[in-house]
Amino acid sequence: MVVGTGQGCGWECLAKLCTQAGNGVMVARTAGWSSESFRQLPLRLSSPTLLTPVMGKDLEKVVQKLSAPYTPDGTLLDLVETPDRPHRRTALVALELARYDIDIAALSETRLHGEDSLTEVGAWYTFFWKGVPEGIRRNHGVGFAVKSKLLQRIPETPIGINERLMTWRIPLAKERFATLISAYAPTLDAEYNIKEDFYRVLDAILQKTPATDRIILMGDFNARVGSEHMVWSKVIGQHGVGKMNRNGLRLLSLCAEHQLVITNTIFQMKNRLKTTWQHPRSKHWHLLDYVIVRQKDRRDVLTTRVMRGAECWTDHLMVRSKLLMSIQPRVPRRAPNKKLNCTALNNLTIKDNLRWLLAENLNMIPEESADWPALRQAIHNAASEALGQSRKHHQDWFDCNSAEIQSLLKTKHEAHKALLSCPGSPTHKATFTAARAKPSEPFGLWRTSGGISSNHTNPVDQHILDNLPDLPPTMHLDTPPLFSELRQAISGLKNNKSAGPDGIPAEVFKHGGYILTRRLHLLIQNIWEHGTLPQDWKDANIVVIYKQKGDRPVCGNSRGISLLSIAGKVLAKIMLSRLVEHISETVLPETQCGFRKTRSTTDMVFVLRQLLEKSREHHKDLFVAFIDLSKAFDTINRELLWKHLSKIGVPPKFLSILQQLHDGMQARVLMGELQSESFGVNVGVKQGCVLAPMLFNILLSALTCLFHRVLGHEDGVHVEYRLDGSLFNIRRLQAHTKTKIRQICELQYADDCAILAHSPDSMQYALNIISSLYQSFGLQVNTQKDRGHVPSHHPRSRTPQFSHKWCPT
Repeated sequence: MVVGTGQGCGWECLAKLCTQAGNGVMVARTAGWSSESFRQLPLRLSSPTLLTPVMGKDLEKVVQKLSAPYTPDGTLLDLVETPDRPHRRTALVALELARYDIDIAALSETRLHGEDSLTEVGAWYTFFWKGVPEGIRRNHGVGFAVKSKLLQRIPETPIGINERLMTWRIPLAKERFATLISAYAPTLDAEYNIKEDFYRVLDAILQKTPATDRIILMGDFNARVGSEHMVWSKVIGQHGVGKMNRNGLRLLSLCAEHQLVITNTIFQMKNRLKTTWQHPRSKHWHLLDYVIVRQKDRRDVLTTRVMRGAECWTDHLMVRSKLLMSIQPRVPRRAPNKKLNCTALNNLTIKDNLRWLLAENLNMIPEESADWPALRQAIHNAASEALGQSRKHHQDWFDCNSAEIQSLLKTKHEAHKALLSCPGSPTHKATFTAARAKPSEPFGLWRTSGGISSNHTNPVDQHILDNLPDLPPTMHLDTPPLFSELRQAISGLKNNKSAGPDGIPAEVFKHGGYILTRRLHLLIQNIWEHGTLPQDWKDANIVVIYKQKGDRPVCGNSRGISLLSIAGKVLAKIMLSRLVEHISETVLPETQCGFRKTRSTTDMVFVLRQLLEKSREHHKDLFVAFIDLSKAFDTINRELLWKHLSKIGVPPKFLSILQQLHDGMQARVLMGELQSESFGVNVGVKQGCVLAPMLFNILLSALTCLFHRVLGHEDGVHVEYRLDGSLFNIRRLQAHTKTKIRQICELQYADDCAILAHSPDSMQYALNIISSLYQSFGLQVNTQKDRGHVPSHHPRSRTPQFSHKWCPT
């Protein structure tokens, strides 16, 4: 393991960094255990540096080019800051870390607000930082940079204590742990209270660290510890530098109390390989950045030295330390699912080749065969051969211009090397003076169990549907799917969507030709006749997507997306089309606009605005209660749903296929290369299935019907209207024999509902009924998101309060 320290950059404008002293960065590199040689590989820690306050002419040109932002196509772009990406100093620092093969870096003085993380995909490093809150001047700040591949072996993320201290506990081999501490200590001229607070918090961290943990304390301590190794025996080695100052005394006392050793002083080497900072006036070099470990772990430190060639725009040099340390073995991973290159279908030759390969493979399987696994394998083999695998492209201007940037960085490193070889050159000084005189220019910005329903079921009233009438069965639903229905369903599939467990995307079915469509039709007809679905068509792969807010380990901060088999989606689309044509339009209430053709939330907003305006014209109060359900789609009771579908005329065979799509469903969660064990999903409608919204609306129609029955005809809002004559002729409404009256008690969009009433008592009565019905159906009201609207003329002191109270229906 290699450890290093140095002063960090604020990741700010490059011109600013040329004139400001930066802070150091420490980096550690971890390596695995080698069972063959039974030895520990070194773990490297080091710190990149900020731009040395002297630039050569060539280096200045590189800085100007690297400061220019690009769009993904390589063109220049105006500098626009976004709150979710810090400046792309992280990418340049990451490239420098990769150049020195650094595994973990401790960063000092990052000058970033708040606590967050960022991944540089091109360089494969992830940054974590802790800074001052928003609204405060961006001073101080600490953090870590780690190779992204190591994060898969480290379950915990760094913990930011304050803007000067961050800790990270990582697991080692043989069930041991190491506690890494990134520190940025106050300067010598800082106030006494600030210094006391820093060392008090650092002392508390060290005391709380388990005695069995290895400690790696890294950072810019702004302290000189000197070379009196006889006085500070076991704390510093025989090869210290310079004299001790007041900050150095504090650091040495802390190390002596906790039995720590400063590894920078235990190796014999030239002073230029130990000193990290040059005084701007005296030009003397001093050692301010340290890597500190427990005294009992001293033998595990292979070397600690300054890397003078590392250059990250700081006035401190990188310190790198190698330690014998092994991170816990990597958890076995599954081979990632490779996606087919569906964009190749834009080539007519490849499309024809796909159809020819499909025909060849499918002709080898008997037509009477209903073996879906064999068909799936034949389709997948033909698609893989014809289309190939897609390559992942990162939409990042930095990565897209990697070749040009690498060339610029090479020039920069050569200029920096020339600068170090001749630091007092008049040409360099003149160039730097000119660079400082230029105005600053911004460098640019580069920036589930919680989402998965559990199988917990809420209690339901199994007899709640007994009083609803039974409709005659619609036997047309039971007829086997037609070839025309199948072709229509396939043509309605969307492109560029992820495939399900079988790995076959929609484009293969859409461009597979007549033979593939016919074979799929024969398979669906066989399923319809025997009522047995392939398990692939039931199962789902759940991909967890981070919402970009909160902690990643918290499930509520991620969203689960179910990826279903495309072949199963085709069958579901056929069934949905039949439900919409023969069932839903006769069952769903007019007030339901969710997931229905030619209806939208715009219609609901318009209706509500009209009701508010008409109520005000007629001097009537209108109260509105907006009700939200908690995980409504995931808590639907399936037995109640099947019972209601049977009552509204869904025939047995069609209902059996619906049940087959849900019963026995298995899901697994995919996170990168990890995947969970399969688990059953026995509650709710199928997430990601096109049938789910319609099935939910159909069950909710039963609840709406019961709500109207219990509520009666006097409550709600009554609207008088005519459908003949001129739309804007108001006088025609005076003909009472030709007008109609409609009672509107609610407005719905899927699971969202707005209850309407003209008085507080009527509103409370309606809320009691709807809440009781929700409970009987096994649905739960999310009271945290419920809202109410009262007439504006009501004084605040007399605003009515409403609540959800259960009452028998």
